[in-house]
Amino acid sequence: SVTDESLNVDPVQEEQDSQKYGVRRIHHVGRKLGMIYESVLKAAHDEEFVLNLGGDHSVAGASVAAMLQKYPDLIVIWVDAHADCNVPAASSSGNYHGMVLAHLFGWFTEALPGFEWMKSKINANRVGYIGLRDIDEYERVKLEKGPMCVYSMKRVDEEGVYRSVQNILKRLDPRGDCPIHVSFDVDGADPSVAPGTGTKCEGGLTYRECLRIMEMVSATGRLVSMDIVEVNISMDVQEEPLHGDDPAICSKYRTVKFALHILRSALGYLSIF
Repeated sequence: SVTDESLNVDPVQEEQDSQKYGVRRIHHVGRKLGMIYESVLKAAHDEEFVLNLGGDHSVAGASVAAMLQKYPDLIVIWVDAHADCNVPAASSSGNYHGMVLAHLFGWFTEALPGFEWMKSKINANRVGYIGLRDIDEYERVKLEKGPMCVYSMKRVDEEGVYRSVQNILKRLDPRGDCPIHVSFDVDGADPSVAPGTGTKCEGGLTYRECLRIMEMVSATGRLVSMDIVEVNISMDVQEEPLHGDDPAICSKYRTVKFALHILRSALGYLSIF
């Protein structure tokens, strides 16, 4: 647990600034993410593959911002049911995890207290979505008019996951030489695949589609960092191991096992030759 004195926040100031800027627990979230940012930045400069485990999708703000410091030409593949690109004025909840990409895109009109570490921004044309199916109206307008590469579930259904990933990579990185960050929210998968998460939405990616996404990204040889987020074991389903489960990554929790399989595929394991 984080007990650093730098996280002590005046509750009155916290409440006032949260209301002023439209972001809940603004100082607390910003400072904790700042600590993650520093850890990711150090690992990146040490030339390590960076794995960031969440937690909600807020943590991607820290990991992407840090990786951009190391790799200014970074591209991001965002696997998610949600677009996470609301701005505070458009957010009904005030939760930062629903705004994190808007912040990284530079769409916020004011600098947020507690987020002084976030100096990096990413051009929206360097981000590709896959798995979207639950978006707010503000996000819909931005996605329709913006330069992001968007593969909703409808489009994945129409084109297939293999062609979808091929096209995302080609669109974001025509020369095929940019480092890649994958931010994988397990709610991008169908709830039957990943029930242990808080913002489930029916009609998501299948187990096999998720593995294929990561196999294809891994095969580029350019995956430098990854988030796996929104795994909530308290909401997960327990089940008996299957005959084909690898004991090395087996878990009695369905979503935990799924996340481990996703990571294994990201690291280059192919489920069949």
